[in-house]
Amino acid sequence: SYATYIVRADRRDELKAHLIAHGVDAKIHYPKPIHLQTVGRELGYGPGDMPEAERQAGEILTLPLHEYLTADQLAYTAAQIRAFFGVPA
Repeated sequence: SYATYIVRADRRDELKAHLIAHGVDAKIHYPKPIHLQTVGRELGYGPGDMPEAERQAGEILTLPLHEYLTADQLAYTAAQIRAFFGVPA
């Protein structure tokens, strides 16, 4: 089953903007960790209580993943990520 393909990236927001500018449908599906969402308030945790989850929430980016994605589209997405980070093909 295809759902999400999530990566962690430094400069996540800049990478997302770069990918979108180059036609890659990147998204941020989980901008807040569960303990800081309304549904998690009853757990009694607040900002700073789960620093690793909070750090990761600022780094994760969802890349396109679906059954109709072609090998060329995958290669293009990878090439755009490499270009953003200045990594040769």
